[in-house]
Amino acid sequence: MEGTRSALAPPLARLANHLRSKSVTVKMLFVDHDVIERRNVLRQNFTEHEMGCFKADALSFRLNATFGLDIMAVPAAFSVEHFDEWTAGCDPRAGANLIISAVNNHVARTAIARVVQSSNGRWYCLDLGNEQHSGQV
Repeated sequence: MEGTRSALAPPLARLANHLRSKSVTVKMLFVDHDVIERRNVLRQNFTEHEMGCFKADALSFRLNATFGLDIMAVPAAFSVEHFDEWTAGCDPRAGANLIISAVNNHVARTAIARVVQSSNGRWYCLDLGNEQHSGQV
């Protein structure tokens, strides 16, 4: 599943930028506790200069600078307990709230499912992943 998140972030930022030009409010939050290592530079959307940085920080910094967005980064593991705090600015009446999940373990996937199930329709989830020769949405 490595690489899905870093490959998906730039097109999502482009979409957010386009929607912003149409006066649509889009808030993005990257949650990832992984740190960029040399092996990530070889096959993911990171550079050698970003090694040692949190992936969420590196991607949000780069995309904010490129598109003038305000993507927030949380360099931590996904947490049910902190989810409401992280998403405090999201108004459920303003439109759809979507979690795009590209996690690589069942613990995180289960935590995200708990948030969606307990949200009474305020949150939806699109779960993505890939293996060497297959993938799922």
